[in-house]
Amino acid sequence: MWNWLAKLMVIAALLGSACRAQQEINKPGYIIGPTNDIERLGDLDAGRANIPPEVLERAIKSSILTVTEMYNGKQSYCSGALIDGRNAGDLPRIITNHHCFAHKNSSTGRSLPQVFAEACEETSVYFDFSVKKEPMKRSCARGSLVTNYDADFAMFSLDEELPADYEPFKIWVGEVPPNRAAFIIHHPNAKESKQGREGEEMLKGTGTYFPKKVITVNNCRVLGRFDERFWSQQDNLPFGLRHTCDLVHGSSGSGLIDVASGRLLGINWGGITMKIDGVDRKDNVASSSEFLREFVDSGDITSPPIPPPRKDFTSCAHLAGHAAMPHEFMLLALFAPLFVALRRRLSRS
Repeated sequence: MWNWLAKLMVIAALLGSACRAQQEINKPGYIIGPTNDIERLGDLDAGRANIPPEVLERAIKSSILTVTEMYNGKQSYCSGALIDGRNAGDLPRIITNHHCFAHKNSSTGRSLPQVFAEACEETSVYFDFSVKKEPMKRSCARGSLVTNYDADFAMFSLDEELPADYEPFKIWVGEVPPNRAAFIIHHPNAKESKQGREGEEMLKGTGTYFPKKVITVNNCRVLGRFDERFWSQQDNLPFGLRHTCDLVHGSSGSGLIDVASGRLLGINWGGITMKIDGVDRKDNVASSSEFLREFVDSGDITSPPIPPPRKDFTSCAHLAGHAAMPHEFMLLALFAPLFVALRRRLSRS
């Protein structure tokens, strides 16, 4: 009898394991593909990239680097995009990521809702690293920073106007169709993106090397939104737009730009590795333009309802239907608690 009870416990454990959720996220992180499609702007074959010249020129001028001088003497870098002021006549704004200005959990490294004290107060914006001269610089207008933790957006106004040839990005209207060709102008860490010293530019006034603009356009396409079954596994996946464009540290906050129109399809925040039915899947992710437009217009976002985690009942049914369970075992499974109680009673008597 006790042998049957041991078998029961083993089968129950197998069933329990099979009925656990079959998807999990291993860890967040930036993804570079096997061919490293981040390249210097000077190396770009414009004809092969199929980006209209006017779209590329506007995107280069309006893709920016934010540098926040931290009180510990270090700098915090992120990429970003120039957008219009909220109302006609207002100073233009910058859109980037919340996590560029946020404290981090010391154990997980994940960003927290709280921004650090230097955010905006010590933040500068640099516009042009593509020419051999001191880049144009602006600052974050004091008190203008607003962020959204859930979708990983941050937005602030500039403290000065810009020359007329710096044209803010427009935002894609409606749902972004899958397989849409895209590109990214960003400022990744030169070492991690394999750009070396040529991927950096020294600021003459400070003697500090900052990352220069680069482009990702090869193998760069939109894959679509995340399936609802993954939403409960990470805070910003309900807002996420999957794509194949290479990113690395420093690319955070850059615009995912539509090749044909030059409109923003989303704002990049990184990449994730997900384990789905035992197989790793890598995705680069931007928060989608649907939520970006709402945030830019109101400074807030209406979060979609998150469905409860679902279990993979197919796997449960598969195991239950194919496990070798004789009829007598099934009867034992039903009456085992009664047998145990009866044995205890007899042993006491």
